[in-house]
Amino acid sequence: VATQDPVLRKRFKGTPEHVINFFFYVAEEVRALLAEMGYTHLDQIIGDTDLLEKRGLIQRWKARGLDFSKMFFKPDAPHEAVHWTERQKHPID
Repeated sequence: VATQDPVLRKRFKGTPEHVINFFFYVAEEVRALLAEMGYTHLDQIIGDTDLLEKRGLIQRWKARGLDFSKMFFKPDAPHEAVHWTERQKHPID
């Protein structure tokens, strides 16, 4: 969908409006799920590994032998320090 290659664009039968509508529906569903959990912003749950359904992930046959300890680790830090702690300056304009 996000390509300027005419060959690839031919495969997509929709319109840009269809893509826009799809993402509006995704955002609406995310807001509904957040409200159901008692949150108002995605920023409130970023880095909150307690919300992950770990048992289902770990018991799958594909997960056998994998170490999830670093993925599920929750640092002992204020919530704000878990993500985007400082603005980055990129040399690209």
